[in-house]
Amino acid sequence: MKIPYAILVLFLEDDGAELPHTVGLLRDAGYEVTGTGNLEEARQLLGARRYDLLIVDVQLRWSDGLQLIAQTRRDRPEMAALIITTPREPHAEVEARQVGAACQVKPFDRTSFLALVARELPPPPPLRRSPRKRVSEGLAVKVAEWPATIWDVSYEGFGFEAAPQIWQEPLPSVFKVNLATLGLSVRAEIMWTARLRASGSLSGGAALRETDKEIVGVWRGLVDRLSDHPRDGAPDALQS
Repeated sequence: MKIPYAILVLFLEDDGAELPHTVGLLRDAGYEVTGTGNLEEARQLLGARRYDLLIVDVQLRWSDGLQLIAQTRRDRPEMAALIITTPREPHAEVEARQVGAACQVKPFDRTSFLALVARELPPPPPLRRSPRKRVSEGLAVKVAEWPATIWDVSYEGFGFEAAPQIWQEPLPSVFKVNLATLGLSVRAEIMWTARLRASGSLSGGAALRETDKEIVGVWRGLVDRLSDHPRDGAPDALQS
């Protein structure tokens, strides 16, 4: 299966034999997978990257697996979650649904497992329909109340950079962007983030999610006023 865009999967499994097997299965299907057998490491990874899917094998510790999914989905409700369990956990499916996760019972075959993964994933990001334009000197804004700079824009969204302090707490999946100099505030949704090697700042891309037609019109007017040339010299970043 060829997936036309990157899908990030975090797989938490404490069985040393099962971990590489399932990671390999998912990678062969085209997913970008990080595997770990350590609960604390999983929490750190979830804080550093915006995964599309969290898979937890509750052979670890049932309550810890559920708590991890519940907390992560509270912080990032757009992320899908899947629990792998055994018939020895008779209430697994009910408890999985309570924390917003799907449930896969062992043993399972490759086809049914990958079909479940595909069904649970969020929809793909929208394709950009208008040119991206560079903001040559940057545009000072606030992203979810954190100071930031917008470096490129399109009708559908924008690219931005924010100070390292923004990593102190998870950035909401949908947030307000305030452009004080223009008296404009728009709703947007995170599409990707990266940590810049040199400064530790957050670099990211967001899609416009504003429903007010007047505000959308003002945003498009801003984009139209910018000279039309692609951004160059993008900073060296670690994808996250």
